[in-house]
Amino acid sequence: MPTYSKQRHMWRALYPLLLIWFIVDIVFFCVDVMFTTFVGVREMLEGTVSHEWFFGELLREERSDFFWYYGWWIDVFAGMAVIAVFAAIWLAMRDSHPQNTGGRLTFEDGMLIVLAGIGLQLYFLYFDPFSFLLEYFPEYGEISASFSSGGLVPRVLAIGIFGPVAEEICFRGVIHNRLSSWMPVWGAILVQSALFGIYHRNGYQAAYTFTVGILLTLLYIRVRTLWAPIVGHMAFNLAGIVIDEIYHAISYGEVLSLEVLIMPEILIVPGMAVGGYCFWQLERRTRPISIHSSQNEDLSLL
Repeated sequence: MPTYSKQRHMWRALYPLLLIWFIVDIVFFCVDVMFTTFVGVREMLEGTVSHEWFFGELLREERSDFFWYYGWWIDVFAGMAVIAVFAAIWLAMRDSHPQNTGGRLTFEDGMLIVLAGIGLQLYFLYFDPFSFLLEYFPEYGEISASFSSGGLVPRVLAIGIFGPVAEEICFRGVIHNRLSSWMPVWGAILVQSALFGIYHRNGYQAAYTFTVGILLTLLYIRVRTLWAPIVGHMAFNLAGIVIDEIYHAISYGEVLSLEVLIMPEILIVPGMAVGGYCFWQLERRTRPISIHSSQNEDLSLL
């Protein structure tokens, strides 16, 4: 493995965060340019375009509606672009980090990870330890509202599939391994998880994704394959979508059955209990490994 200065090491860990931001933003920017151009040409052909229209409220409203309904589809394509770029980076560097590769995700461990991810989502939904931050970051309300926009299929694809794959390759695959190659393991976990929180660009989201990032990194280190945090991340996000859909249906009167109305509350405690049990089982089934800079450290999942 090449020897770098500390500043170079930090840059190699930081630039993937800037790169994933750039890729996502450039995809949205390109779509925005194409949409504005299309609408401008349409208005010119119809003879209704004007300077006031082009820079006025009508265009802003039309753009807002477009991104409200199709934003998650754009996120799907952005996720594909991120996966393509970071998969190439990860494949090029993977052999230099054998301590975190070579593992195999068994079906049993995969099911435990899925149930643990669902249990963790239930905990954050009903016993949110960071809810006090919502007072300081009210813009999260708009972000949260967007989780119900655009239809179920694009949300499942963007939030539940392509997003987790892209983020795990970037943060656990590339950033964590680059950090752990020159700093103590816990330092690498904390710095990488902090970058994962910063990536979400909102203080409230940063707080809970920092915590989730730590757990996903520990899972990755213990199982030694990126499939482990990818599956856990997918389960966590998909559980959130399912619960959101249930409450969305209840709010709009689409579901009136008493059993469905009380089902989420009934599932809270047993769901978290099952999730905790699965974390404990993963702790027992996976083995601690030695990691650079802390060669004799044993990492526990909990």
